[in-house]
Amino acid sequence: MKEMGLKSLIRGKKYRSYKGRLGAVPNLLNRDFKATKPGQKWVTDATEFKGEVKNCIYHLY
Repeated sequence: MKEMGLKSLIRGKKYRSYKGRLGAVPNLLNRDFKATKPGQKWVTDATEFKGEVKNCIYHLY
């Protein structure tokens, strides 16, 4: 290939979202976010976005 001046095309990797190992988790709060005292209920969310450079995971608290 080098002698003939040929170059191969390099393709980017296909985006694959991380599926995780646990799957769906039970809904323990049932959208009842009111707490009677501080620190009684703690929740979090992790959202993944496909970016131009790399995948970014944003943790929202």
